[in-house]
Amino acid sequence: MRTNLTVTCSAPRLRQRLAAMVELNLFRIVQEAVNNAEKHARAKTVAVRIGRQGDSMMLQIRDDGRGFDAQEPKAGKAMGHGNGLSNMRERALAVGGTCEVKSIPRRGTVVTVRVPFKKA
Repeated sequence: MRTNLTVTCSAPRLRQRLAAMVELNLFRIVQEAVNNAEKHARAKTVAVRIGRQGDSMMLQIRDDGRGFDAQEPKAGKAMGHGNGLSNMRERALAVGGTCEVKSIPRRGTVVTVRVPFKKA
């Protein structure tokens, strides 16, 4: 095992798959958020939830890591980190969605992505 990070997932079964581009971008956002939680936040747990809300899909990734000041314009970059937060936002925008990051120092981070529900 590479890490002691515990990840839980909640994802109801959908009758139809999402468009391939939406699925790929949501997967990459989860991948980036979990990587950030492990590498930068030093989180112990991450909870991933995805579900339909009306005409949208909502993806939420919540960690119990050390958090950061999300209002700081260069929050990740100032600490010598990469472009992960901007990449997540760009991926959400690429499929017509939004990505909101809320974080509080010593309280963790929540990434919420909403994309239009488009079937494959």
